[in-house]
Amino acid sequence: MIITHRSLVNDFITYTGKVETNDTRAENVLKWNKHYHLKNKDVFDSYLELIRLFVPDAELNQFLEHAIDKYKDEAKGIDQYMHRLDLNLNEVTGELKSLFKIQANEIADLPVISFIGFYLADGWNIKFKEQATTFFALESIPKDPMSLKLFIAHELTHGIHALLIDFDEHKTLAESLFAEGLAVAASKALQDGFTDSEYLWVGARVPDQWEDACDQALCNNKTELLRDLELTEGMTNKYFGQGSHGFPSKFGYYIGFKLITDLLKTYSFNELIRMKPCHYLRYIKAYLGS
Repeated sequence: MIITHRSLVNDFITYTGKVETNDTRAENVLKWNKHYHLKNKDVFDSYLELIRLFVPDAELNQFLEHAIDKYKDEAKGIDQYMHRLDLNLNEVTGELKSLFKIQANEIADLPVISFIGFYLADGWNIKFKEQATTFFALESIPKDPMSLKLFIAHELTHGIHALLIDFDEHKTLAESLFAEGLAVAASKALQDGFTDSEYLWVGARVPDQWEDACDQALCNNKTELLRDLELTEGMTNKYFGQGSHGFPSKFGYYIGFKLITDLLKTYSFNELIRMKPCHYLRYIKAYLGS
């Protein structure tokens, strides 16, 4: 299993190099389109799909306005970001291959795309040209080396999982809870030295009493959670967003991690990542006491 890496960094550097100090905002946007966006329209179309999971009617231009003023400074450190990413990609891929006991006939290539986006997300996995692909938005990835390794392990686990299982385009809540929990648990297996909450917040400050708030939310909303397990529409935003719908931020990640931690008492990582999604619902309901 080897990484196949498409990087948009050179096009981004070309774009920022074309921008003049006295350019108007409109001139800057034209250069962004010509030298960066339109050369990689397939990637940005996929990026917009991700954004619309959280903002259904979103368009790229509304987020470009926020990001474009930061791009000149971003270009100064981009080579360093890419170097760190490349080093960790190869190391983490080898460790995950061992953790999940990946065979050569199971996964040959692990597709990765790195680019500079709009400061909205750091990493995700989505089908791109009919293949599960891991995306890294370099402007938002963790800068601390230990946090970066956790983050990459989390996202590449999603990539491996999606290539082994071939999920439907829109996961059910049960599938998302299982997949996110597995990704967090795998990152913990590769890098110790953090609290459980820190594995879930990767490089960001954990809010005060966050675990207590998640436990209380689970206790108060168990019936609603059970009802939602087989749904797809709106579940990403509801359970994995930033404190929406009355739940704590990262509530879904917390539930998923607790579920997988419990399952690891019985199953190995290589068994869990190959488990058929039809079994997830039964295990989640058992974990929730239903």
